[in-house]
Amino acid sequence: MAGETTEKEPEITFEHECPIEEVAGFISVLRTGEDHRRKFNLEQAEQRVNYYLEKPNAAELILRRDRELIGCAFTYEQYKEELKKEIPGVEIFSREGERVFCVREVDVKAQFRGQGFGRQIMERVMQEARQKGATKIILSPFPYEDNPAYHLYKKLGFQEVAPDQDPHNFYMSYEYPEEK
Repeated sequence: MAGETTEKEPEITFEHECPIEEVAGFISVLRTGEDHRRKFNLEQAEQRVNYYLEKPNAAELILRRDRELIGCAFTYEQYKEELKKEIPGVEIFSREGERVFCVREVDVKAQFRGQGFGRQIMERVMQEARQKGATKIILSPFPYEDNPAYHLYKKLGFQEVAPDQDPHNFYMSYEYPEEK
């Protein structure tokens, strides 16, 4: 009909090569005004991004909506010795040839939460880690009942690694089914 306008669907894209300054700025802004256990200023956020990207099999995943950065996540392969230091007393490597990937800094801008973007990021991260040979993924969310991310991870099949974990050092893992 004449005079009617149709609203264009927003373009949702994933990318891997985002300038460190942009993603660090995104993380530091999100972590400044929110009640996070880890708050980062810009310099700390840049150090954190570099730390993740220097790890083996590292990747950043950036989610954009109409070119605006609205979400991110980082993954990297974690070796047995490092995990034993990070999570003492818990055996993460349970199968022969196990390859464990960590997921860090999964975040979505506040105004875009609750719209499925966190799920899209996690599903993509899980798919890409599997393509790199991951047999298991670990992550460290806030283990609180009112944390939507914690519930998302449970829905995606993540399990708590130990029932008596300290909430400040809390981990969940997802184990891919063995290929036949």
